[in-house]
Amino acid sequence: MVDRGAWIVGTPDDCVAGIKRLAEQSGGFGGFLVQTVDWAPRDKMLRSYELLARYVMPQFQGTASSTAAPTPGPMSGASPHAGRVRAIDRARETTRHTAGEQREGL
Repeated sequence: MVDRGAWIVGTPDDCVAGIKRLAEQSGGFGGFLVQTVDWAPRDKMLRSYELLARYVMPQFQGTASSTAAPTPGPMSGASPHAGRVRAIDRARETTRHTAGEQREGL
């Protein structure tokens, strides 16, 4: 999962680079979910969260401003979800392209 880019694992610098890569591939997003599986002792999990909070998240402050901007109302005829749909479509296309390269041994 790490090799495919589906998971981000590593140092704070690795995480920053991984989040930037995902944002570029998807066209941007308004939130980032950290999934926890209790495979590590509690003190190590807390240290991981501290590193994320101290060194990773400050790199992205303000990047969710587009989600706070006014969206088209229902009467405008424009979908308020159009940007999200385009980002998801781009991410799917990138994933298909990457998977095709991997199958071809590139």
